[in-house]
Amino acid sequence: MKDNNEILKEKLYDKLSKEYEEYLKDLKTKDIDYIIEKSYQTTMKESILKLFYPSLYDGEEKEIKALLDENHLLNCFYDKWLKVDCDISDMLIEFIWRNIEEIKEDYEKDNNIKDTER
Repeated sequence: MKDNNEILKEKLYDKLSKEYEEYLKDLKTKDIDYIIEKSYQTTMKESILKLFYPSLYDGEEKEIKALLDENHLLNCFYDKWLKVDCDISDMLIEFIWRNIEEIKEDYEKDNNIKDTER
């Protein structure tokens, strides 16, 4: 049997899922340019939603109740995310350079290239 906290987490996830589905339903009524323009928002809202999957989210009862009481919660999180002073391009650059190095190493290994041949 599920405890009260598990039930609340499921309610919260259902609430966020419903908000996301309503967002998608509205998005589907728009023209393709608008949909493309909103692609980042769509991706981020989906990512936020996934964070609240009941088995992943470890919120306390009071916290969950406060979130359940909030209107347009998914949109609220997205709007606050946009205000975060964080530039993911630095993370992306680091990720790309790290992967370039791995690809280069794999290439050298696959083609029997030694250090002296570089």
